[in-house]
Amino acid sequence: FNPNAVSRAGAAGLWQLTKETVDGRLRVAAKADQRFDPLLSSQVAAEYLARAYDVLGSWPLAVAAYNHGVPGLARARAAVGSDCLDDIIRGYDGATFGFASRNFYAEFLAAAHVARNAEYYFPGLKRTPVLQYVVRRGDSLWTIARKHRVSVHALVAANNLGRSPLQLGQRLMIRL
Repeated sequence: FNPNAVSRAGAAGLWQLTKETVDGRLRVAAKADQRFDPLLSSQVAAEYLARAYDVLGSWPLAVAAYNHGVPGLARARAAVGSDCLDDIIRGYDGATFGFASRNFYAEFLAAAHVARNAEYYFPGLKRTPVLQYVVRRGDSLWTIARKHRVSVHALVAANNLGRSPLQLGQRLMIRL
């Protein structure tokens, strides 16, 4: 659950989106990479899962495709002759269908269980309220931080801003 994570394969952000996965729906540039924006990247991840479901016809296959790719899961399904993810995990021996692909759905279910039962696993955990702010003409990091009583450093860190200038219409997360 790290919105600033980057994998060895180049996937980035909370949802570990690759440049190919975002396919122009998010800006991916040195100065501004929207894969690090939790709100925008969540929308793209949800759209990807919906398209995967439309193609593959089951949520277990769609979730597994999030890791292995829709074409890869379609090949696995065809090779095994089954729409059942369990059959595919047991019967498919594709070269790139390794540990991560075989276990992705189970890990997803485990993460969903922990999220639904957060108080049990993390007693006393305080949820930080988050405000979404849209940058307007004349805004600066300093004025936004002062207006919302947060530090500039916290604003930069929460939004993976680095030294990038703010853009009109840019969405910022502000942890209150």
